[in-house]
This record gives sequence, structure tokens and C-alpha cells, in this order.
Amino acid sequence: MAAIPAIDVEDQSNGSVQQHSTMTGAQYTPDLEKRLSDDRPTRSFLSFIFPWSLYNEIVKVCTHHSADWFGYASFKKHPTLVLNAALYTWSFSFLTSASFGLLFNVDTKGTFGIATSFLSGGMTGLFMAVVGGQPLVLYGQTGPIVLLYVYCYEFAHENGIPFHGFVAWMGIWSALQHFAIAIAGLNDVKYLNYVTRFTGEIFELLVAADYITAGIIGFYNNFTTKSCSIPLCATTPSVNYFNGTFNLLLGLFFFDSALRMQGFDKGGMSFGTYTMRRTFSQYGCLLSLLVVTLLSYAPQWDRVTGWPSPGVPERVNISPSTWGNPNLDLSLGVSELGSMDVSYIFGAFIPAVLLTVLFYVDQNLSTLMAVRGHGEIKSKPAFNMDFFLLGVTVLVTGLLGLPASSGLIPQNPMHSKALVVTPSSPSERPYVVEQRISNMIHSGLLLLILLVLPVVSYIPTGVLWGAFFLLAVEASEAQFVRRCLLFITSEKSKYLPGWDDLRSIIDNVPGPVIHKFTAIQFLLWAVIFVTAVILKIPYPMNDGNTWVVIGSLFPVMICLCAVIRFTSLKRAIPEAYLDLLDPHENHGRLQEIKESPTQEKDPDIILQNETPSEPSSSTEEGPFQPELKDDEKANDTSNDESNLKHRQVNLTKSK
Repeated sequence: MAAIPAIDVEDQSNGSVQQHSTMTGAQYTPDLEKRLSDDRPTRSFLSFIFPWSLYNEIVKVCTHHSADWFGYASFKKHPTLVLNAALYTWSFSFLTSASFGLLFNVDTKGTFGIATSFLSGGMTGLFMAVVGGQPLVLYGQTGPIVLLYVYCYEFAHENGIPFHGFVAWMGIWSALQHFAIAIAGLNDVKYLNYVTRFTGEIFELLVAADYITAGIIGFYNNFTTKSCSIPLCATTPSVNYFNGTFNLLLGLFFFDSALRMQGFDKGGMSFGTYTMRRTFSQYGCLLSLLVVTLLSYAPQWDRVTGWPSPGVPERVNISPSTWGNPNLDLSLGVSELGSMDVSYIFGAFIPAVLLTVLFYVDQNLSTLMAVRGHGEIKSKPAFNMDFFLLGVTVLVTGLLGLPASSGLIPQNPMHSKALVVTPSSPSERPYVVEQRISNMIHSGLLLLILLVLPVVSYIPTGVLWGAFFLLAVEASEAQFVRRCLLFITSEKSKYLPGWDDLRSIIDNVPGPVIHKFTAIQFLLWAVIFVTAVILKIPYPMNDGNTWVVIGSLFPVMICLCAVIRFTSLKRAIPEAYLDLLDPHENHGRLQEIKESPTQEKDPDIILQNETPSEPSSSTEEGPFQPELKDDEKANDTSNDESNLKHRQVNLTKSK
């Protein structure tokens, strides 16, 4: 739903003017501000001595989940839904973990590999699923993590630094930074408010663009001898061309079939019940993987007489003796700690800062995307608690010589959407089935893959590159993408399905202002994307281009986008329009109230002739989604002509 700007509302009782903060889809009331303020810890010097914020979060989480920590009651009530959500998201995480592991194996020359990717993601996810504050957040390897560690490997390799020891010290320094941030309470909503949709969409599109780039490079490499494991690739050019073409066709077929199957529950299909179509769509990725893998064996090109290409198409190269990671030794991190020079030990502090900054953005955005905009959430906020626990996993993976893992941005909203239950009664709101079982199954299956890892060698590499495209499609729902399309389409696009959140913006913000805001956002994204992802392709560091290491600063560049949002952007765009384009107050605390797919509502701003009413106290208070009375819901969805006139008057005054 569209965001609602902060509006000065006159209180009829005393004639005073009160400032009402921005909300998405829910009406703002003074009582709501009090509830949010009471939940925020008071900031003082004592916060750095005693972790009040962290302590309060732990107490609230333990109190809320004490009766049923793992959510067995919710699981028993919706077992099929929970299992489907776990397998649905695991199928994507399985493919991306294998793909990132393959990239690790190529870019780090076997230092990291497929086993590394599954082990780190599974360990981190299982630990956080059991003891984490927000049970809906999934963990694993992501594109930015791979990007940062590859930069670190190239830097260490060029300077003769023991890489596993360097990774261990990175983990130690970064863990200490995680602990300090969580203890000082610097990870609460007051600071997360500065990571608005403007910055979040830049990061989300950066991840998607990195996925697409990795997929394109993977398909390209299938035509070359760079990473080809087929014996005849090095001597017979025709084998390279045929291998590349076959993998390209398999990858695109997998992408297309999986994407179509995922759309079975979105209308247009008449077979079976909605539950059947939804279950089928959630298993679509696994079914596509199975079908395409079987098809890749159908031709049996290596048995064709006179065809000199055994092994086409190329598959994931996993030897049973190495299990996908030739140099995997979990003791190297600790053993190389003492062999590091002092300069390298303190030098690891810099990439550790980058890792912490990356996780600050990645982890918190993943959490917000998991709990916002899908349905009613009752879990208490635990940003500091989860960041502290994430620091524990960073320390452990670092000492084991493994890359750290963080929240999975594409999979987390997919996980929450798969757990949404829409009640049959129109008076009841959709809600998310909150439990830890699906998260534990997701992470546990990632670890179990290590026991049967050679099975991955049956998958053509083209399928893994196609999986990157499949994940990148999730970013197409971002408002940033649709605003970019406004450059080449008319404003009538606001009536298209999926453009509901842009209608009020297009109606109330002039087109040139929307284009200016989008152009600035696109320019910042392009600079980060080129610096972090593109430059190292034509200028590899192995060829002596050490200056390319500047691309590892992309986490800091993302944070600078938040600074630009509240400095330069406020001077370039009138604040009234900026609040509509990118609301920021209470961003991350207030959740967008989504209606069922058959009920569309057009949100409206609070008008001067309306009196805010008290939220209902009959429902347990949740930190992300306040309860509203029926009359408030009616006011929130009012869309008559008089309300539109009041909206224009308020916008004129705010200018």
C-alpha cells in the first residue's frame, strides 16, 4: 500500500496542532506514538555500561515465547503450510548456496567451495532459528557476502597473507563490533529509521543486479575453458560451444518453468482448489529442478558414435573425495591466527568494519522484509538481540575459516508470504504463522546436504545460473523498478495490477519530481553497482589492478545513500513530496496492513475533520502492526471526493 506523509492535524478539543508521523496503511493516533515511545529505551551514557536495550529485548522475547518457544501449537494447527514454506524457501537456498559455492570455488581457487557455502549458511541459520529473537528470519550466503570475501581473498593472495588466518581475525574484529553495537543499543528503530525505502531499494536492486551479473558470467564461462571440467573443453572448441549452448537452454528452461509454476496461485489457473495450486506453486522450483536435471540426461551425448564430447552438459564438479571443497580444513582459521604479522592482524580490522556495516544493513533489511507487509505479526522486536547473536555466528565461522552468513533478502519475504493465513471472515485480518519449525527445517536441510553433497554433481551448471535469474525476479516488485518504468510509460500505468502503491504518489506528486527522485536513486545505484560488481570483471586484481579493491567499500557506499537521503535529497526535492515518495518516520516499526487478495483498499491520509480514536485493546499488542477499530479501518480506506479535496489542501499547506 502507498505510504502516507506526515500531516499536521488540528486537535478539535484544544485547537492545538499535533504532528502525526508517517504510517503505511494504518491510521496514526497520539496513543500509538505513546506506545512506540514507551517501547523505545532511553538513550544515555549508561547504555554503553549496561546493555539496557539488549536486556529489555531479551526479556520481552523470552516472555512472549516462553509458553511455546518453538511454536509447536502453530505448527500443529498449520502443518502443511509450515512444511511447504520450509521446502519452498529451501529449494531457492539450496540452488543459491550451490551457485555461490561454485563461484567461491572458481574465484578463490578452491579455498572456499560448495561445502563452505552450505556449512556456513546451515550453521548460522540453525543457531539463529533456535535462539534468535525473530523466528521468521532465514539465514545463508548472499551475493554481497560472496563479493566481499572474494575481494578479501584477492587482496590476501596478492600480498601473501594467510587467507584463513585473515578470515579468522576478520571474524574476531567483526564480532566485537557486533557486540558493541548491540550492547550500546545502536540497532534499535531510532537508527533503523534512517535506512528508508530509498536506501533499502538501492541495496535490494544491487543484490538483484549482482545475481543477474553472476548468472550472465556463469553462462559465458560455459562457452570458455576458464572453469570447464569437461576433458575435451581445452582441446576441442566445438565442445565449448555445444556445452555453452546446451547449458544456456537448460538454464533458461529452468528459469521459465519455475517462474510459471510459482504463478499458479496468483490467478489465471482453474484446475484444483486454491490450496492445491498454492502448494504446487511452492514446490514449483523443486519440480523444475528435477525435470530439467532428468532432461539433461536424455540425449546421452557421450554415447553418440563419433561425438567427442563426454560429459556434455557440464555439471557441478564435486569429487566424492573432496566433497566440493578441495581445501576445506576447519582448523586452518585457528592454526593461522598466531602466524599472522601484527600489521595484518590490525589490517583485518578494515574489512571487518565493512562486514559489520554490510550485516547492519543486510540483517536489518532482511528482518523488516520478513515482518512487514504480509500479515499480522505478534513477535516482539529484537534487533539488538539478533545482531548480538549474529556476532556470535560471525566469530564462530571466522575461527573455523568460513565466510559469515546473514539474512537472506530474497527468501525472507518469500518465507513470510508462504506462511500467511487468510481467514474466511472478512472482519479478520490475514496473519503470519509464527514458529521456528520452518526456519529450523530450512537450515537443517542445508546442513544435511553436506552428507549427500556428491548428489549435487548431477545438476547442470546452467540450472544454477538460471536460479540466479529466478531470485533476481523478486526485486521486480520494488517500487523503484516501477518508478523507472514511468520514464517510458504514461501515468495511466497506475491503474495496472501491482501499481496500487504508486497511485497516490502519481496523483499528488508532479511527474518531474518523481523522475528527479528516481534519477537520483538510479544514479547512486549505478555508481555502487559499477564500482562493486562491474569494474573487477575487465580489471581483475590478479592482473595487478589492486585499485579495484575500492569495490569492497560498497557497504559504506550504501550507508552514504542514507546520508544523502537526509541531506542533499531534502534540498533537491520539497519535503512534502519527499515524504510521499520516501516516508521515514517509524519506518520499520509500523507494518503495512495488507488485505486479502480479493480486498483492495486505497489508503488515505488523516483529515482535519477526523478525530483519532484509540486502538483496540482486545488483541495482544504487537510491535509492528497496531490493532485498529472498525471505524478506523473505514476512515483509513475512505476515498470519496471530499477527502481528495482535503488531501490537496493539506499538501498545499505543507509546501
